[in-house]
Amino acid sequence: MFGNKKQKLDPRVKYEQPQFKKQLQNARAYKRVPASSGNSVFLRILKIARRVPWKLALGVVIATVLAVYICFVPNFLFITTITVQGGTDKVVADVEQQATRFLHTSHFGIPRRNMLFVPSQELATFLAAANTHVWRVDEVKKQWPNKLSIRITSRVPVYKFNISGQEIVVANDGSVLPKEEAPYNSQLLLVSAQTGSFAEVGGKQFSGELLATLSSVKNNFTALVNLPSPTKIELVPVMVAAPSASILPTNSLPPQGITPTHRLEQVALNVPPEEVRVFVPPYANSNTPAFTVLLPVSEDTNEVLIKLHALLASQTAERMKNLEYVDMRFSSRAFICLKGTPCVNGENTVQVSAVPTPTKKP
Repeated sequence: MFGNKKQKLDPRVKYEQPQFKKQLQNARAYKRVPASSGNSVFLRILKIARRVPWKLALGVVIATVLAVYICFVPNFLFITTITVQGGTDKVVADVEQQATRFLHTSHFGIPRRNMLFVPSQELATFLAAANTHVWRVDEVKKQWPNKLSIRITSRVPVYKFNISGQEIVVANDGSVLPKEEAPYNSQLLLVSAQTGSFAEVGGKQFSGELLATLSSVKNNFTALVNLPSPTKIELVPVMVAAPSASILPTNSLPPQGITPTHRLEQVALNVPPEEVRVFVPPYANSNTPAFTVLLPVSEDTNEVLIKLHALLASQTAERMKNLEYVDMRFSSRAFICLKGTPCVNGENTVQVSAVPTPTKKP
């Protein structure tokens, strides 16, 4: 009954036991693992902050808070007033609302209505695309501290384009407008053409050099030439000489020894015109009758009109009374046709008076 009783080791010999030596070795090699703490990062930052002078640390904190306030919290730099110029009351009101909605959005968390971060070019592109009555945005100007000024060019009806008795309304940017946007009693400049086709509503009817020429005649003719505004502009088609059909039936062969004959006839090409004919009404102040002016289609129509004014100013009163048309299609010379001369009917273009185009003095 006493055989299973555990005997205690003699403390004087326990150091000689292998098990004890192993435990002692493990105890000597033990290293305590530091407990992880959620505040360890904060403690490190705090430890670093203790090394920074307190005045510098306070300045950094104040600057950070101020930057956050200036950029993100509504303050005196946030836009409160938007003014729009260049359109009717309705268009101005619509543009103001659209600009306000755009500026109340943010980009990567940065508010667009903050004067420091207003994307002027992006706003101009948005307004031109969002509003069909806006042709272009000419200027987006910041007025510190919290005002924004927008200047636009409205898309308004300017031309009444006529082809073979059918008419459409064309805006100042060359696009087609619905007819209801231009009352028939409105003062639209008549533009006519012998051939061509109409663009769809919203599409471009006039563009490029043709639009530049029409705009110059519409807006600057009176100021540059000192004559009444034109009543009509005719688009002169590009004509080519083409052989007509044979005088014989197409399904028959010519008799032996006879060759089919052809005659040349003028055919209009379906291409943009290269010249326009401007109809000028009579001018009582200078006893000038109604006459026409042939102008080239180009971007430099204003310069041609300046030369036209100088040319007419150099004519005598007698020649002005008999004026039939003026040909300004050539860069170095101009031609004047007087009433009662063969050039009126196109019989002999040699009879057209050749007049050197005056150059504008610098």
